[in-house]
Amino acid sequence: MPKKYLLGWALPVAMALLVAESGAWAHHSFAMYDETKTLHAQATIKEFLWGAPHSSVSLVVMNDDGTTQTMTLQGAAPTTIVRQGFTPRDFHAGMKVEVSWHPLLDGRPGGALMGLKLEDGRIYLDNTFGTPAG
Repeated sequence: MPKKYLLGWALPVAMALLVAESGAWAHHSFAMYDETKTLHAQATIKEFLWGAPHSSVSLVVMNDDGTTQTMTLQGAAPTTIVRQGFTPRDFHAGMKVEVSWHPLLDGRPGGALMGLKLEDGRIYLDNTFGTPAG
């Protein structure tokens, strides 16, 4: 194969690899969360999604004015959760928890999970941020 032909393919392939890598980097960015703020609340688990690459928990939170609000928090991968001794059965709908999270920068409900304190007193720390709930 002529060198000219090979060089013609090298640039597009290199660009494709760079684009793919930048997508992975963006996926693991925490730029959408305000890491300077940590919020805490009493909540009820609505749903816990145990999945890769990240778990997530949907919660019903009681606001200071007595109204409720539903929000979803992104959490760590299941392997991180298992390493702390938890299973999917440990997080179930209707469970009361204390929760800590970094809020979304745009003010919408939701954010990055930091920790959950379960009814039985056990604490799950999301290793993404590593700060306990409550």
